[in-house]
Amino acid sequence: MADKFHKLEGVKFPVGSQTAQEIKSLCARYASHKKKVAFKLKQYTEAALAHENNPDDTSARKLAKKLANQYRFSFRGRLIAVITENKKLDWGKRRSLSQCFSLAKNLTAHKQSDEAVRVAFKPKANGGQRPVQDFGLQQRATQELAKTIIERRVHPQKWQYTFLGVPKAIRFLKHLDPAAEMWTAKLDIEDFYGHFNDTDLGKLTWEVPKSVVKATLLSKGNVLMDYEGVPLAGSSLLEAHRGVAQGSIVSPLLGVLAISKMDWSPGQKIECVNYADDFLLVAHTKSELEDAVLAFDLAIKTRLPGGSFHLKPASISKFGHGIEFLGHNLIVEKDGLKVDPCNAAIERLAQRLDELSARARKSIASYQEEMSEPKRERMLGRLAALLAYADGWRASFSECEEIDLDAYYGTAMDVFHELCSEAGVTTEEVKSNAPIPSKFHGTNSEFDELFVTSDLYQ
Repeated sequence: MADKFHKLEGVKFPVGSQTAQEIKSLCARYASHKKKVAFKLKQYTEAALAHENNPDDTSARKLAKKLANQYRFSFRGRLIAVITENKKLDWGKRRSLSQCFSLAKNLTAHKQSDEAVRVAFKPKANGGQRPVQDFGLQQRATQELAKTIIERRVHPQKWQYTFLGVPKAIRFLKHLDPAAEMWTAKLDIEDFYGHFNDTDLGKLTWEVPKSVVKATLLSKGNVLMDYEGVPLAGSSLLEAHRGVAQGSIVSPLLGVLAISKMDWSPGQKIECVNYADDFLLVAHTKSELEDAVLAFDLAIKTRLPGGSFHLKPASISKFGHGIEFLGHNLIVEKDGLKVDPCNAAIERLAQRLDELSARARKSIASYQEEMSEPKRERMLGRLAALLAYADGWRASFSECEEIDLDAYYGTAMDVFHELCSEAGVTTEEVKSNAPIPSKFHGTNSEFDELFVTSDLYQ
């Protein structure tokens, strides 16, 4: 069976109709463009930081916006964005290198795309449904253009753990003295991403033109349909068109940026842990905690940039009685703080394994009916998605008891090895096919559920 792919930066690209010489030439051009983009982004970063450090430095602000626009409008910037996102797609959706060059020529983040976006409504842990949008390569690339610029001036507060990961947040809590007199308040921003708006988001992302905010960062103009190809209508359309699209690669970044710019500090008497739009405040007395919750609630309503936000009612309890946070149970026992996955996280693991294994079996059967290279790659991609999810789940709960993790992970790996045996492939073959993983993976919170690779929602 002839190989019909080539590798670029360790990732398989379809060959298509390209000759070996054409592929070599395009790879060389890509490498040259990438080097020049890196230099341009370095210049932008220096100017943006100069303005951030001195807001009165209007010359630095103008220079930063000029450099950002030069990057966004340049062919090389668009090309790097397209290829970056192409590498994250599963094999069945990945474009050839020449197709990436063609797409980059006409790509723009300033005009609303007519590329259809599929929407899955995922149940929330506390009831209701959350619209999660699955974007095609064109819109993922325009989001990447915006993300690459915005992320260079994001400086999270020390209590923000979204980009550090849930294990580090849990590790911080484990190091607190779990005395019975300590009190905790679990806080959550109501429909966080749905309450961003164009005016306030434009002020927060000052380096991004208004046209990009409306066309790329917000969901209002997206062409939405369900997974059967039926256009969304009525309340479903209204709900999915609100705020920043959940499922967009730039939405977690916007959340971190907004919270990092909020005019609020926990102070010396309060500990704070934030992950996405979930917060945990810890204090030694109930009265100190209640005062902190009131101050935090006011800050969310009046000093959180990017939109109009408010908190859900706070859940206040004693630390010593045990708490559930970010998919973990933290329970005080005689020999210290014990951490386990909560029941909901275990149930999500079982549900995802069922979904992913069903899709993998379908791909295996399809390949065995017609042993073509594309179908084999598709099958390997399905198996890779299952393996990545299992590995991500275990990594996400690395602060839990090892014996419990081994039991849950062992079950997932039994399913994976059974499928590999059925498909007649090795673990090494599966791993070599995997796309670049999403930064957000695992099942430690609802937030992570939103930013797994789009392949999981098919």
